[in-house]
This record gives sequence, C-alpha cells and structure tokens, in this order.
Amino acid sequence: MKRLLYVFLLSLVTALPAIANNIVVTNVTTVTTGAVVQVQFDISWENSWRTSSTANWDGAWVFLKFKDNDGTWKHLNFTGSNVFVPAGYTSSFPANNSEAGVGMFIYRSANGFGNVSLSNVKAGITSYPGIYDIKAFAIEMVYVPQGSFYIGDFFNGNGYSVGNAATPFQVTGVGSTITLGTGAANLKDGLDPTATATLTNFPTGFNAFWMMKYELSQAGYINFLNSLTYSQQITRFGAATPPNSTANTQIITSANLNGRIKIITPGISNSSPAVVGCDYDNDNIYNEATDGEWNVISYLNWGDAAAYLDWAGVRPMTDMEYEKTCRGSLYPNSQEFAWGTDQIANYAYTEINAGQNNSAISNSSSIEGNAIYNNTYNSERGLRNGIFGTAFSTRQSSGAGYYGVMELTGNLYEFSVTTACVAGRSYRGIHGNGTLNAAGDADEDYWPGINGNSSLTTANLFYINSFGVTQQAGIAEKGGALNSPISQIYLSYRVTPIGTMNPKTFAHGIRGVRDAN
Repeated sequence: MKRLLYVFLLSLVTALPAIANNIVVTNVTTVTTGAVVQVQFDISWENSWRTSSTANWDGAWVFLKFKDNDGTWKHLNFTGSNVFVPAGYTSSFPANNSEAGVGMFIYRSANGFGNVSLSNVKAGITSYPGIYDIKAFAIEMVYVPQGSFYIGDFFNGNGYSVGNAATPFQVTGVGSTITLGTGAANLKDGLDPTATATLTNFPTGFNAFWMMKYELSQAGYINFLNSLTYSQQITRFGAATPPNSTANTQIITSANLNGRIKIITPGISNSSPAVVGCDYDNDNIYNEATDGEWNVISYLNWGDAAAYLDWAGVRPMTDMEYEKTCRGSLYPNSQEFAWGTDQIANYAYTEINAGQNNSAISNSSSIEGNAIYNNTYNSERGLRNGIFGTAFSTRQSSGAGYYGVMELTGNLYEFSVTTACVAGRSYRGIHGNGTLNAAGDADEDYWPGINGNSSLTTANLFYINSFGVTQQAGIAEKGGALNSPISQIYLSYRVTPIGTMNPKTFAHGIRGVRDAN
C-alpha cells in the first residue's frame, strides 16, 4: 500500500481540463496563502438533484494527479481543510486515516434539480517542492442511503433467497449479521447453496455508499491511459499494441470499437508513454465533436476495470450493492429490471447523431423500460451514457435504478464481487488509493484476483508486491450487456464466477462505488 507523506510547496505550470461523461473540470490552478496551498477549479455537470423523497442526491467525486520530477503522474491528496464551495453546495472527504485526502465529494446541500455550474471551488492540498503540472478529474456519483433492502426475487434460482424458501431476503445490517445457509434465518446463495459462512467484513450495501451514475466513458478512460507510465500502458494496451506503435494505431483492434481509441503520439520504449485519443469517425483527427468521447468504454477485462477503480480512489461494487441501487427499499417484483417493473422495450432501436454528445435513440419507448440488450441493439458498440434520460423521461423510460443510477440493466456487464465463492467472500471493501503498481495493475488488499489469485476456493489476501489484480477470483457480473438475452438482464440474475481472467470483450465496462464515510 503506497502513501505519499511529503509536505512542501506546489505550484502550477499548466491547467488541463478533465471530461468524464458530461462532467467537466476546468480552470485548474493553485492558490498559495502563507503556508496554505489550495487547488482551485470550476466544475459543472448536468441533471443534478437532491430529494427528500428517496433521501438521496448526486454529486461529483474529484481527485487530483500531478506530474513529478521524474515525468510520471502521481496521486495528489487533499488535506480536508481550507475548503470553499459556493452557496447551496457542500463537500466531504474520506474519514478513514489510510484513505484521507484521496478525493473529495461535492454535492447539493438542499433539495433541488437542474444543471450545476460552480466557479472557484477551493480545497487544501498536500504540497511538494518544485513546479508541477496538475490535473483534476471528476466522476458523477449517486448517494445511496443507509437502510434495509431486499435481494433476490421469486424467479431466479441462482439468486438470493431466505434459506430454502423461494422468497427474497431482507438485508437489515452489515455483513456480521448475515450467515449463509439453508435455515429460515439464513441467506441462501443460489450459486453456492451449501455455503455456511458469515459475511463478516463483506460490504452488504446496508451502510450508505456512492455509486458511479454512469458506466465510465471513452473520455474518462483516455484520461486514465494518458496518466500511466510506458510500462503501465503495456499492460493496459495489451501485447498486440505496444505504446511505441506508430501514430494512428488503434490500441484495441476492433473495427467497431466505441470511439476507436488510437495512439496520437507514439511512446518511446521504456521511457515516455504514448498519448492516446478518441477517433470514432476514423479520420485520424482526435477528440472532435464526432469522436465518441461520450460513449461508454468497453473492450475491457476485470484487470482493466480494477486498475481504473484503484487509480480513481474508488472500489468494486458487490452483488448486494448492485441490487440495492436498482431496487431501493422496495419489495422485489418477479423478473423485474433496474427500473422496478417487468416491462421492457422489445424491438430494434434506431440511433441518431452517433458518436456525438447528443446521440439519441429516436424510437425509444415512452411507456416501457428502455435498455440496450440483444432485442433492441445487438451490436459490439456501446452507446452514449445516459442516452435514455431526457427532461421528460420517467424512471422507467430512462431505464434508471431507484436512486437514479443509469444503465444498470443491459448496456454493459457490471463487474461485481460475489458471495458465491470463498474468494469473493474475502473482500473487505478497501478503496483504491490512487496509485497502481509498476506493471499498471491494481494493488489493493483483498480485491478479487489480487496476487494473481485464480482459485475460487482461495481467499484474496494482502498484496505481497508481486502480482497485482491479474486474475479475477471473486468477480461475477450483474445486469447483462448489449448482447445479452432478456433472461440474463433481470435484476436478480447472477452469473457463475470464473477465477481466470477473461479476455477483453465488448460486453464489459467500468463502474465503481465508494463508502459514504
């Protein structure tokens, strides 16, 4: 576990905007007053809310990187003090000492709806000697409040239930209150029905947490790749396309890739990393309005997703957290989707303005739930995040979960940590610290696949400085994907875990969570 502990002066050379989905951070600079050093920035995002009816709100998770003297981008911590946020908004920082300052949340302090545009946000930062470039990144998140909820329904035999009864199980506390088994008071895991373990440290979803509002965009993943070292890029690009490949080389070789991430400036072997960009229209001119930066990123595996989550200071979700985010506190309906009913569009969609930030489905349903799956859009190319959300859409027509998280049904599989094996049950919900190992892999204790663990019957343990997350023991999938049949996109449906890392595929994306502490 790596921590930065120096306290010196940091100044700014250049300010670089960060875009992820429709959230934008601009005008990043530093302000020094005596011994206090602050980062200052403007931030905006769309379709924000805070409501007492569901006791939840959305917000921004902001984190920082700086370019060190050795030319590498490193995580920059907030101090948690000397904070200014405009009226009507507030902020919070991780309380856990080992994670303090990794990032900050910004969100509404009172009920309200609409777009957000905040200027001159300030927060104290850890300072360093010298003059540095600095980048600020932001992810839209949704607050899921503490409280009881149900998992499982009456249909999916591989889901959760109360013992041997085919009824949903109510989660009323943290992991230490839940014991797997077939008794009347136990939680039966349909994928591991003989298990009798207590979920002592497992994040059940009872406590409050934040979840990414959308699956990660192309632009968000490009920002990540452009902050890695040459060696780290080798791992994330894949062996077929080293970072020193010629300009305009596509780093993932699929003719139908969402935004066609390509190399703009080749790297220098074992020295300078490559610079990559989006080129959806395939004209070798990058990051234009038609280049798909707003499309969801796919063609990934669990190793890619884990690396991003660690780098961003968040963590993998669990099966239970996924179901709570979809269902809220409501009692389950049989064969329901993330929006709470079994009604879903079942015809081919037509996309307009492909690759642009206003791309849309021109014939989406105004009555049934909308989702990207094989009956509506059986393609290898993911679409724009939040594509069904409009000023007039309902929870059902926008395809939203109970708390407002988008695309939880269909689109891309949600990597989740499962209770269906020993490896998954060993997960303790530790957050990313913003730093990867030298190979570009996540290196957090107890994360699925840490230390190269591919055995479902072996617990994931402390990182031992050899292999990071290079396998996936403990990971499963929820929500289905753009190529899934309807039977696999039900809210309670669960996929049997596989310990060996899957290859990069068009059906997997990135979404993470963070405890609200």
